[in-house]
Amino acid sequence: MRTNNQPEYGDLVPGITPSLMNFLHNRFHLGKTSIHGPLHWQRVWENGQRLALLNGANLMVVALFAFTHESPVWTKAPIGNTAHGLLI
Repeated sequence: MRTNNQPEYGDLVPGITPSLMNFLHNRFHLGKTSIHGPLHWQRVWENGQRLALLNGANLMVVALFAFTHESPVWTKAPIGNTAHGLLI
């Protein structure tokens, strides 16, 4: 159950521990409401699970990608700008 627009991870996400989530949240500098933030990570996870049912992907790999692929983003850049996600 989601509250305050914050995703819950619980035991349903393989490999994603509360300490890892704390690390990722602390490393993400665009804020909880960013379009690249935690709610986006949750949507990537949900869509990844659907795809994994079709192609047999390893759910731990899907989960790790879903929750880490935007975590180091430090910059906001216009769509189409190649500086998107620039690590400073």
